[in-house]
Amino acid sequence: MIFLKQESFMPESKKKMNKAIIGRVSLTLLLCLFSSPVFAATPTVGTISPSIGSTAPDVASTFTCTYSDSDGWADLKKAHLLISASATALTNSVYLYYNQNTNLLYLRDDLNTIWLGGYSPGSSNIIENSYVKLNCATTTILGSTNTLTVTWSITFKPTYSGKTYYTYLKVVDDAGGYADWTQKGTYTVDRSPQVGTIAPSSGSGQVNVAQVFTTTYSDPDGWQNIQYVRFLVNTSTSGANCFFGYYKQNTNKLYLRDDADSSWLGGYVPGSSNTIENSYTKLKCASTTVSGSGTTLTVKWNVTFKSPFTGTKNTYLKVVDDVDAYQDWIQKGTWTINGPDTTPPQVIITDPQDGAVITD
Repeated sequence: MIFLKQESFMPESKKKMNKAIIGRVSLTLLLCLFSSPVFAATPTVGTISPSIGSTAPDVASTFTCTYSDSDGWADLKKAHLLISASATALTNSVYLYYNQNTNLLYLRDDLNTIWLGGYSPGSSNIIENSYVKLNCATTTILGSTNTLTVTWSITFKPTYSGKTYYTYLKVVDDAGGYADWTQKGTYTVDRSPQVGTIAPSSGSGQVNVAQVFTTTYSDPDGWQNIQYVRFLVNTSTSGANCFFGYYKQNTNKLYLRDDADSSWLGGYVPGSSNTIENSYTKLKCASTTVSGSGTTLTVKWNVTFKSPFTGTKNTYLKVVDDVDAYQDWIQKGTWTINGPDTTPPQVIITDPQDGAVITD
C-alpha cells in the first residue's frame, strides 16, 4: 500500500501560503529569542543638603535636593520633599511638591487633603500652611543631563518648633515609575531655652537649717519642651563636694550629685517622702515643688547645707531642652553659709511688777 502526504494533494497556491506563514512565525520566534525586552528606566532620589542641620523658626532655610532618571531629567514628572516625624506623617507637616512638566510649586495643606499654590519658581508668591512657608521667589530649579536639582526655600513657623524631624525624598517619572519616600537626613527646628532667676539671689544662712531657693527656666516652645534643669551652689561650676541638684522634667524626678561628681543620687518625685544627700548637703523631696506655666518652669529646691560646706558660694543655673539645645551655667547670685550658731543661750526674766527684763 502506498501512503501519500496530504500536502501532495494541496493546490500549489495553498502550499506557498503555508510556507509564507511558517516563515513569518519562525522569524517572530527568532526575534523573541534573540532580542532583549525594553523597559522604561526607574527614576531615583539623590541627596539632600544639608543632610543634618538646625534652625530657629521664622528664619529662612534652603534644602538642595536631587532627583535623577537615566532617560534624562526632562522625563521626571514630580519631585517631592517631606520634613516630618515619619514617612507616613503627612498631616500637619511640611510636604512639598514640584511638577516638572508644568514648572509649578505646591505645598500640602494641614489636613493632607489638597495641594496649595501652583506657582512658578522665581515668581513673587509665597505658599503657606500652619507650619511652614514656601518662598517661590528664592526656590530654584536646575536640570542637567539625568539630574533635576530643586533648591527649596522655606521658613518654618513657631508651630513647628521644638523637635527634630526626618527629611525624605520621592520622585515620579512620566511613565509612572517612581522611587518612594527615602530618608535622607534629619533637621531640627528649635528655639533655645533660657535660665531665669534665683530667689533669694543673695543672702546667708546656717548649716543644718533648711533654705528654699526658687529657680526659673524658660523655653519659647513651652515649658514642656524643657528636658531637664540644674541648680548648683559652689565656688565654681565644678560639681564635686557641693550642692548640685538636677530635675528631669520628662520623668518628673529629682537627683543630687555625689561627692566625687561621678554619679547621680536619688531619682525621686517632688513631694515624695525621700531625702537625697551627700556629705555636704541634703535635698528634701517632700518640700521641693515644681510647677509649669506657659513658657516657664519653676523649681523650689528645699536645701540643707551640712557643716563641711561653709563660706560664700556662687549660685548657678543651667537648662537643656528636648532636642538638646541648652544654656550652659550662668551665675545668678551668691549665698553665704555660716557655721553652727555658737552664741550661748540666755535666760530672760521679766519682772511681773514693772515689766523690766533681766538678762542672765
